[in-house]
Amino acid sequence: MVHLLTSKRSVADELLYELRDRSHNRNRQLFRDRMKKLGWIMAYEISQNLEYKSCTADTGLGEAQSFIINDELVLCPVLRAGLAMYEGCMRFFPEQKLHLYLLTASINRMVVLIFK
Repeated sequence: MVHLLTSKRSVADELLYELRDRSHNRNRQLFRDRMKKLGWIMAYEISQNLEYKSCTADTGLGEAQSFIINDELVLCPVLRAGLAMYEGCMRFFPEQKLHLYLLTASINRMVVLIFK
């Protein structure tokens, strides 16, 4: 499934502007922080399209009907800048077993590194 993050106006637009604009990219740490934030936003958007299963939580005051993620998540960041976005996604889905497929491309080849 393809989900276009920029199909609706959101704070992601401002982050994308700051990531693309040269005057905002003089500090590597700020660039990395913006990429992590974008990872959070992307994870939230992705979470709206996942499959969930029903469960019951014991709240101490009684039982409450809840929903937990039923999908297996696979992320494929392109190396370097994409790793910061992956870190943002990991913080959004801390209980999930995330599979990490790292893609790096050169002119003549593409290498896929797989970590599970």
